[in-house]
Amino acid sequence: MLKNASVSSGGSTSTSLAPSDQLAPVSLTLPTPPTGYTSFPGALVFYLSSSNTGGGGVNASPTSYRPVSGFGGGDRYAALVQASATNASLLSIQIFSTGSPSLSYPASWSPGSLSVNQLAHPNVSGLSRNDSGLQGYRLYLQLAAQLYYTATLSKSWLGNTSSYALPDLSASSLLGYTPPTGSGSFEVSAILSNKSLFALDFNDPSAFQAGDYYRVATAETNSYNIGGGSINLP
Repeated sequence: MLKNASVSSGGSTSTSLAPSDQLAPVSLTLPTPPTGYTSFPGALVFYLSSSNTGGGGVNASPTSYRPVSGFGGGDRYAALVQASATNASLLSIQIFSTGSPSLSYPASWSPGSLSVNQLAHPNVSGLSRNDSGLQGYRLYLQLAAQLYYTATLSKSWLGNTSSYALPDLSASSLLGYTPPTGSGSFEVSAILSNKSLFALDFNDPSAFQAGDYYRVATAETNSYNIGGGSINLP
């Protein structure tokens, strides 16, 4: 990473870097995934500039990163780890400014904790997690070339309700689409963060400061069949 380079439109600049310009790598301690999950062999670490206009990968190895020389106030790093199991996955992102961040996975979904009726507009039961930092849930139904349907539900909006049905918006007075048929995929994600659900905008790096975290536990199926009856996830 090269900081504080100023190049006007159509111009150019040159820089000479030597091995001595590199700072020593910092080791990362990877979290242990839950039973039945396999973690990726390392963490991805990214640098985010204080101006939110520059950044990039800074891994020195799968389990270490190389600090950016000239790192200043407002600059940040983001460390990402992932783990997967049959019909389930875990994602964790930690924003930090120095040293080795504390990385952890969210709790996985309990086997069979979610119930879904395989309809064109399914109802999901089991949205009752009580994790610290739980902000809400995201439902995603995909039937290729027919429908891609996402619903984002905040914990406060759900209140004491633990089920939700994707609304039928196929009426001509609404979206006017044909309800899908056939098969596709469906997933339910629990979203945990120290920030509110609708402040989690990954297209805006300025939304994240050192100490922020984002964790997602997903249960899914790639064998979702319209009219096939109720199924349990994961």
